[in-house]
Amino acid sequence: MCATLRGSSPRSQGDSKYLGDHVIFVQEIIIAEIEAEQELVAASCELIERFEKKIQIALAHLWGGNERSSKDVSQSQSKSTPADFRNRMKQG
Repeated sequence: MCATLRGSSPRSQGDSKYLGDHVIFVQEIIIAEIEAEQELVAASCELIERFEKKIQIALAHLWGGNERSSKDVSQSQSKSTPADFRNRMKQG
């Protein structure tokens, strides 16, 4: 009876193989879920980049025309104040 409890019987060795297979199966499921989530993250990053470009275009238009590049827009954002924005809105 003690030998069975210690795992030396053939039946318990088969059980450990089953448990090993089960563990591998669970790990494969986890890997598949992680890979699916990585695809979602990649798609989300692409969507963020697209909207950042759209926002830069909208800000360029708002801050004084389409001729400005997104680099100019980001620089003007750091230098502009809310008062500058209100003055532009009154002018345009």
